Amino acid sequence: MKKIIISLICMHICIFVFAASRLGETYMSLKQAEKKWGILSFDPKTFKTQSEIKKGAMAADLLKSKKYIKSDLRDVAKEIGEPDSYFFSDTIMAYEITPPEENKEQWQIIFIPDQNLKRVKDVKIRIFLISVDKLLISAFMA
Repeated sequence: MKKIIISLICMHICIFVFAASRLGETYMSLKQAEKKWGILSFDPKTFKTQSEIKKGAMAADLLKSKKYIKSDLRDVAKEIGEPDSYFFSDTIMAYEITPPEENKEQWQIIFIPDQNLKRVKDVKIRIFLISVDKLLISAFMA
């Protein structure tokens, strides 16, 4: 009985932390991205090695050009390289624009898959606070 109660408490904590982490996320529009970083032609070969500002400007270019919309997700990963960030599930490719730092905003470019998990349905720039998502991960690890 004690194990069931502890399991239920853990499950409720996980649900609460998950909901809290999703409430804090925001997506940036093209206009906002251009204002924050400018725009720079996306180069898949150098994207991951660029500065935060150049990554942000390249991400803005991806939103504007819609270059990868309807592309095969495997082809995107071949061009850019393996994802170096995480968003909700391994089926959603995410690349960092800014490195993760506790209690600081982190920006990512994410590739939302279609319902078959084969092609890119949408590309978004996401902002979140790393501390909230770390709580989610810790809750599942407990």
